Amino acid sequence: MKTPLNQRTVRAASAGGHQSSDISETNEGSDDKKFIRYGNGPETMARFANDAAAAESQIGIHGVSVILRKPPAGPRLEAIVRDARANFRITQTGRNKFHYTVELPKPVTQAVVDKFNSVFTFIPR
Repeated sequence: MKTPLNQRTVRAASAGGHQSSDISETNEGSDDKKFIRYGNGPETMARFANDAAAAESQIGIHGVSVILRKPPAGPRLEAIVRDARANFRITQTGRNKFHYTVELPKPVTQAVVDKFNSVFTFIPR
């Protein structure tokens, strides 16, 4: 049975004051909302490795930031929520309830970057 969209399943995480969620699509239920990662092109291994290491040192999760929202104007990578969740573990992090971290394996490999770029489509403007 599918969990209603207005209900959220959350369990406390051990580090960084974030919530790891099995997010039952609470905020994610709307078709017009997508996970957005700001950038000027598809991801590169260097950017991923740097961003993932920085996140790990700050919040304890080796991953990259995304935000859940309607797609904005401007260059970005975007993914349909269900597609992103089918391919990556995604955890709500920070004080903004729409900020998430896409967890990445350590070390980041080109295969991981390619998988991310196949799920998150680059939109130039």
